[in-house]
Amino acid sequence: MSLYTQQEPSTYAFTAMRLIISGEADYEDLAPQLARFARERELARKRQAAKKLV
Repeated sequence: MSLYTQQEPSTYAFTAMRLIISGEADYEDLAPQLARFARERELARKRQAAKKLV
């Protein structure tokens, strides 16, 4: 996953991947949540970068 995204997977992404591989969930069910987590992670990175500039 990190080779594809060029980032370390978050805990949420790793857990979702485990659920999909084990057959407990479908990708279609988890895709919206994964997208939301990725957006939140990116916003947190931007907030941290802005804090460092101040």
